Parts: sequence; structure tokens; C-alpha cells
Amino acid sequence: MNSTCLDIDEKEGEISGRTISSSSSSSDDPDRRPLLWNSKTKKLLENWQQDCMDSGKIHESKAKCKKKIYYSLMIPSIIFPCITSTYQCVLLDRPFITMSFLAATAILTTLNGFLHLGSLTERHFQAEKFYHDIYDDISIELAKPSSDRQNCDVYIEYIRGRIRELNGSSPDI
Repeated sequence: MNSTCLDIDEKEGEISGRTISSSSSSSDDPDRRPLLWNSKTKKLLENWQQDCMDSGKIHESKAKCKKKIYYSLMIPSIIFPCITSTYQCVLLDRPFITMSFLAATAILTTLNGFLHLGSLTERHFQAEKFYHDIYDDISIELAKPSSDRQNCDVYIEYIRGRIRELNGSSPDI
């Protein structure tokens, strides 16, 4: 059984029909005509690919920045109680110093808990990885000959859905 497939003429922007075998049509709708690969769809995917690369780099830099802030808050929070407990005998007549170290520890720990820096760092790193995965998937698909690629419209919707989901679930940049 043969069906007609839509082909967008790149120069004229016109849609013409061509006959293909029914194996590439949808099982839900045998009359469905898939969109064929052309320079416009390739350019669209290349733009999305570049956007994913850019977003991944931004998330990576944000993750590294949040990681530095996290360590700058947490390392003193660990060291201050160690100092005060080690020098407790020396600091017995200076309770103000001991209380200052403990207050600083409490403030730094509270800031870290309020800002959720550890989880934000991890979420930014995960978003960077997922954007890179989409970039790689598009690269692999575009590297194939157009006759061996998935149906263009199906693939575009798949990638668009992944990007939308990732944009909605990734932390603000």
C-alpha cells in the first residue's frame, strides 16, 4: 500500500506530494503524511542544539559559582566548632570569643539552609548534563543521512517536548 508524503520545497516554500511506502506512515492514521527533512528543519534543530549548548554552559557556570559559595559557608561552619572545642581551656576566661564563633557557625549554617545551595548546585549540574544530552541526540540525528533519520515532525516534537520539560524543571539562571 502506498501513501503520499508532504515535501516542503525549500526554494519555493510550496508543499508537494510524493508517493512512499506505508511503512513510514503512522499506525494510528494510515493517511498521515510525515514531514520530510529539509534545510529549514535542519536549521531549526541546529538552533535548538546551539540553545542547548548555551543553556548547558550557563547552568555549568551557575553550578560552579553556587558550589564555591556553598563551600565558603560550610567549611567555616565545620572549622569554627573545632577551634572552639580545641581551645576551650584557653577561652574559658573569654566567653565572648567562644560565643562569637558559635554565633558565626549558626549564621553560616542558617544561610546555607535558607539558600539551599547544595541542592541548587546539584540541580544546575543535572540541568547542564540534560542539555548536553539533548545536544548530543540532535548531533547524532543530524549526522545520519536524511533517509535513515526518524520522521522529521515526530523528532521535532520529541526534542521540543524534552527542551520544554527541561526548561520547566531546571533552576532559574
